[in-house]
Amino acid sequence: MKKDLKRPEKGTLYIYEDAYEEFRKAYAAEYCYCVYILTSPDEKVYIGYCRGNPINRWQNGKGYRKNKDLSSAINTFGWENFQKKIYREELNVDEARELERILILTYESWKPEYGYNRVRPKEHEDLMHYSVYQLIFPDDHKMYVGSTGETLEKRWANGYGYRENPELYEAIQRVGWENVIKIRCIENILETSAKAFEAFLIEENDTTNPAKGYNKSKSGDREHGWKRSEESMTNTRAANKGIRRTKGQKERYKKCKADISYPVRCEETQTTYLSIREAARQLGIPKTTLTRSLNAGKEECKGYHLRLVTE
Repeated sequence: MKKDLKRPEKGTLYIYEDAYEEFRKAYAAEYCYCVYILTSPDEKVYIGYCRGNPINRWQNGKGYRKNKDLSSAINTFGWENFQKKIYREELNVDEARELERILILTYESWKPEYGYNRVRPKEHEDLMHYSVYQLIFPDDHKMYVGSTGETLEKRWANGYGYRENPELYEAIQRVGWENVIKIRCIENILETSAKAFEAFLIEENDTTNPAKGYNKSKSGDREHGWKRSEESMTNTRAANKGIRRTKGQKERYKKCKADISYPVRCEETQTTYLSIREAARQLGIPKTTLTRSLNAGKEECKGYHLRLVTE
């Protein structure tokens, strides 16, 4: 049966295993990079990326004349004796560069004893940790499409991660989280690709249509669907203008602004978040609301039981 990204007829359920492939086909001109590994007979490696077919980049070994060490090894061992592995295909240029950086650091291939890359990449957090997923409800075949930079299990939180979306949370309660069909569409991609793919699936499946799904935004740029309007922010600034604050209030304001806070523990998700801001973002609660609740010593906020971890 041909797999179709469109919503199935009622009573039929398709698993969209080829969804990301369809997405990349739609953006083939952009997702045309690959990352490869060349391994010499003495087990040294060279890691690179290129646009299109890597054979055109390799040129039977002649494409590396500017890299004297690699070129010398090719002349010594022969190009045909190098192992050539396409590590990953159909990436955009940013993903290819990031994956190349990760692999060079992993193999330490900038060191002469290990490889032929000659520049040590900068070390920073792995940026390719985003995922896109689908939640499908077996009783009415409605769908929710989401993306996250966390592990999927942490984002899902056994269904508690969707309390900010009343319709979706009600559907989860109706069928039970264990009965919701969970599709891992793609993992380990950049945030930009995850958001683009998320928006693609939302549009293809029309999941902002209440009759077909539970997404609140077509753009895929907001994970929780909550964002203050410009009018709201203007009113807040106007209300705060001219107010004199005590020294203690100023210190608390600076602390919140810099997000220097204690970790926050949520009993429902059984998760300890690093800060108030992180807890607010993951639970879909406005940060100011959560901050006020915690400062007031309240145990419950927006249906969650939360507390500051001060020890």
